[in-house]
Amino acid sequence: MPSEDEKAYFWKFLLVSLLIAGVPAAVDVADGGFIFSFAVCSIWLLFALLVAIINVLGRVHGEWRALMVFAAIPLLTFLLVLGNALLQNSIARSNALRIVHAAQQYRARNGAFPQRLDDLVPTYLPYVPLAKYALLGRFEYLTSSGSHILLWTSIPPFLRCTYRLEDPRLVCLD
Repeated sequence: MPSEDEKAYFWKFLLVSLLIAGVPAAVDVADGGFIFSFAVCSIWLLFALLVAIINVLGRVHGEWRALMVFAAIPLLTFLLVLGNALLQNSIARSNALRIVHAAQQYRARNGAFPQRLDDLVPTYLPYVPLAKYALLGRFEYLTSSGSHILLWTSIPPFLRCTYRLEDPRLVCLD
């Protein structure tokens, strides 16, 4: 049976884990990229595993459940962040394809690509979809000198994905 000190230590570690995992996740909700969470969760996972190993070596009859939770919290957080990032990028690609298809239909009917994404609504799209379900998860649409480009940030601040409507293939560059 764990002592009161061990229980207090466990709850403090749990609170710190939730704060360390929650703050980056809250920041990343704004941009939808989750790169900050990847870095923090990876470092936190290594730290938690180190704490667990030290605790195991320091006790002969360690409380294994608590030690597993110490290691599991950052690992589960990391897996959630990774899964969410993959899902958000998949949603962005799918929505980009919907917009490209609608823009091609617009061009077939009007002879040119739209000047704004809002020109596709409501005839070709019921609404302009978001790139990601995040505060800054919108598509950008650039038109200049006969070129029409749909773009979004895949992993902030560097990786940007684009579709050039005249040659619709996905390109992700940093």
